[in-house]
Amino acid sequence: MRHWLVLLLLTLAGPVLAQGDTSPIVRSSLEQNTAIPGQPLIYRISVLVPTWLPSPPVFPSFEVPNVAVRLPSRASGPISETIDGETWSGVSRSYRLYPMAAGRFEIPAGLIKVTYADPQTSQPVVVDVQTDAFEIIGQLPAGADTLSPFLAARTLTLDRTFDGVTDDLKAGDSLSISTSVGVTGVLPMFVPPLTPDEGISGLVFYPKEPVLEEGENRGVIEGKRSEEVTVMVENAGSYRISELSVSWYNLESGKVETSTVPAIEFDVAGVVPDNEAVSESFSARSFLTGVLAVMVAAVLFVFFIKAYGQPVLKWIKYRLKAYNLSEFHAYQTLKHSVRKRDYSGTLVAVSNWKDRIGRHCASLDMTSVDDTLFALGKSQFENTTNQSSKQEIAAWNSVLNSVSKLRRQADVEQRQRRRSSLKSLNPT
Repeated sequence: MRHWLVLLLLTLAGPVLAQGDTSPIVRSSLEQNTAIPGQPLIYRISVLVPTWLPSPPVFPSFEVPNVAVRLPSRASGPISETIDGETWSGVSRSYRLYPMAAGRFEIPAGLIKVTYADPQTSQPVVVDVQTDAFEIIGQLPAGADTLSPFLAARTLTLDRTFDGVTDDLKAGDSLSISTSVGVTGVLPMFVPPLTPDEGISGLVFYPKEPVLEEGENRGVIEGKRSEEVTVMVENAGSYRISELSVSWYNLESGKVETSTVPAIEFDVAGVVPDNEAVSESFSARSFLTGVLAVMVAAVLFVFFIKAYGQPVLKWIKYRLKAYNLSEFHAYQTLKHSVRKRDYSGTLVAVSNWKDRIGRHCASLDMTSVDDTLFALGKSQFENTTNQSSKQEIAAWNSVLNSVSKLRRQADVEQRQRRRSSLKSLNPT
């Protein structure tokens, strides 16, 4: 009798022991960790619970600088698995991670909020589970090192058209030039700017914000970058807007190719302005005086170069090198990248500026700058809408504002240190 009682107790205890650990199970996998910049790496996460999910898990975004994140169509789906004889259910999610440049990029651990039914009471239970951190690598293919900026695609089409009649243009007229690049196998955000020449005397360029269109066709990413610029004609004359070329790496052939659209040439009717200064007649005495002055200046210049040329040249090179290594130069480069809306250039410029200013003020808290860069990166990856365009402009402005604020703080700290050093030299 006692023997059968022991067997009965063990039989009843078995399911209790099997159900002892009912915590959600999280698994993640990365098919490969290296890709050409602009090409996706597939990262998958599976969440399993012993019962069911009253509400879907809240997954992290995994957004980091220089890595674009996209969810493919049908990114999430139900899964089930038999564990210790019991059926566990859950959800699987896939991410596409795009390295935006060559280099190594750390993807931090992410928190997943899971709500599942308690096995005993069926009441909702909310827990946070965490994925592991991992690294992805962007690597340029052989033979594509000279591409700057780098762009890889399966196909690329370049087109440029203009609205308006070029046969009867007059000063004050305008025409609109539209340029577009259609790509497959890469996100359109990787297509570089297509702005035409802006240094043509007599023409003024007014570019609009670029438009990015992104889609998917049978699992293949495709999209288009479109830019429009209005050209205002100021003066009569003959004009030529140079041809436009885009060099890119063909993923199908493994070769670097170049797509080109021809130049745009047109004439503007009217009187061509004479920019040559009208010279007045002058006497032989004034001519000789001018020649003598030039000769005296030449002699003095040769004497100065022989006496002081090498020291002055050495001093100029020293000052130029010091300027290029200064915090002010790094800040000016950063402002230039922000005004050009050059995201990759801004990341590099911010890194250089933080290094320069950190040599003088190591105590500065760079968290605000990192936060604005994160917000800027997020705005780059969002779809192009009126709202996201405003958010992008605000993100660009926030980068400069946060950097300017830290520069003022550093200036105050340096002044305080100088006052402290002067007090130590002149004790009272």
